[in-house]
Amino acid sequence: MKHYRIYLIIMTALLLFPLAGMAFFRGGWSVETSAEAPPPSIRTEEGGVNIYYLSDAGSWFEDHFALRPQLVTLNSRLQADVFHTSAAEQVITGENGWLYLSQTMPDYQDLENLTDRELYNIAHNLKITQDYLNLLGINMVLAIAPDKAALYPENLPYYIMEGDQESNASRLVPYLEEAGINYADLFEALDPADKEHIAAVLGEENAARAPYLYYRQDTHWNNFGAAVAAESIMDATAYGMQTDYASCSSHTENIHSGDLAEMLYPEGVVPEEEYVFDREPRYTFVTDTKDMMDDRIETANPEGTGTLYMYRDSFGSALIPYLSEEFASATYSRMVPYAIYNVVTAKADTVIIERAERNIEAFQSS
Repeated sequence: MKHYRIYLIIMTALLLFPLAGMAFFRGGWSVETSAEAPPPSIRTEEGGVNIYYLSDAGSWFEDHFALRPQLVTLNSRLQADVFHTSAAEQVITGENGWLYLSQTMPDYQDLENLTDRELYNIAHNLKITQDYLNLLGINMVLAIAPDKAALYPENLPYYIMEGDQESNASRLVPYLEEAGINYADLFEALDPADKEHIAAVLGEENAARAPYLYYRQDTHWNNFGAAVAAESIMDATAYGMQTDYASCSSHTENIHSGDLAEMLYPEGVVPEEEYVFDREPRYTFVTDTKDMMDDRIETANPEGTGTLYMYRDSFGSALIPYLSEEFASATYSRMVPYAIYNVVTAKADTVIIERAERNIEAFQSS
């Protein structure tokens, strides 16, 4: 009976600790949730009774219980090391330390194929946008950022099988060609099998330094991958890439904290390698830029040519340093839907539209 009571006391203390410990230990929201839950309120904004108070309180508690980041990290480590699985729904634990975003798997596995009509609609909407810009004397370039699994599937877990059909992005290309869309094919540019092309862009020594163009524990391309993508995009503009990165030396720094790793291990991310070119930037920020994920970023470069307006998502963040080296002025917007009148206000002569592969269906409405 004594041991039974001790067991009950210990279990009760463990169950109460997340709540009671909030008075003594930091909790806090971390990036594995899409947005931090606000404090619950008994009243609604209209002054009525909030019938969802208990649900809101539960959501807030899930984001703020005592030692939350530490406990989330411990749970993720145990599941990854012992059971070889992921503790976060958004993250897939692969082989050799690789992580993948689960939202990219339906396209990889042919589980959410777009219809021919939807692909036509995407190309048609882009054609309308391009024709309008061309009438204003503005050149448009479309770029689709490949999902990591499309280029590096070899480290996916064994139970995730590739679909036997073409991906939505591959099936879209003929529609883009038929519509005459000015398209920078980043799937071809970033193809890891084309080592000759990658070496031509980065230089033999730099290419040998980086075995992959995407991070192992992040959704996105790394610094060298962004350089290869930027070169492909610039080749589709009227200017081409003027900076010769193949002749630049580089070095490696362990400074990058992957977004997927931060979802799993908010208190235990081990930085992975980043590849840095040994050159001083020629551009400066016009806006008070705190982060490359800011909704609007403007740059200026007295040695550049032309004016850029770019609609981009998170993949575009790593492109900003490279494109800003090329254009005299550049504006980068994460706002959707795309407000084309801003292009006219900025007096841009070039528009780049970049979007991740997993989100191309959104081109039907924006």
